[in-house]
Amino acid sequence: MSLQTFLFLIERIKEEKKYLANLYNNLQKDLSVLKNSKIINDTYWFEAAKNNAGKHIHDYYSCLEKLFEEIFLRLKEDLPDGKTYHKDLLIQAVTPLSGLRPAIINKDLFQHLDELRGFRHVFRNLYRYQLNTEKLLSTIERTILQHKKIEKSLDNFIKFLEEQVQEEVK
Repeated sequence: MSLQTFLFLIERIKEEKKYLANLYNNLQKDLSVLKNSKIINDTYWFEAAKNNAGKHIHDYYSCLEKLFEEIFLRLKEDLPDGKTYHKDLLIQAVTPLSGLRPAIINKDLFQHLDELRGFRHVFRNLYRYQLNTEKLLSTIERTILQHKKIEKSLDNFIKFLEEQVQEEVK
C-alpha cells in the first residue's frame, strides 16, 4: 500500500468518527425524548420521535458499513457479493488478515453491529410506524453503550495505519 492510502484512510476514519459522535449524541437525546411521559401520550409526536431515532440508528450503522467498504477497497481487498453481502462485510471487518491488517472490530462489536444491520433492514423495509417501541429503546441503549467500544476499535485501526505510515517513511 502507498503512504497516500494510509494517510487518506486515517483522515476518513477521523471524519466518520465525528459523524458517529454526532449520531451518538442524537441517540442520547432520542432516548430521553422517547422516555418522556408527556410525549408518550401524544401518538403523533411519539411516532415522529420513534422514526427520528430509527433514522439515527439506520445512519449510525450505514456510516460504519460505508467506512468498512472504503477501508477494504483502499486496502485492495475484495468486497463480498451476493445476498449475504451486508453480513459478509461485517465478517470481513471482524476477520484479521495476516500480513495485511488486523480485525477492525471484535466479536462483541460484530454481534452488536449485526443486530443494527437487522434493524436497518426492518427500518428500510417495513412501515416505520410498525417499529416495536421496546426493541427500539433497547437498540438505542445498546448502541449508546457500545459507542465507546466502536470508537476505541476505530482508534486502534488508526494506530495500525499510523504504524504503516511510519514504516513507509523509513
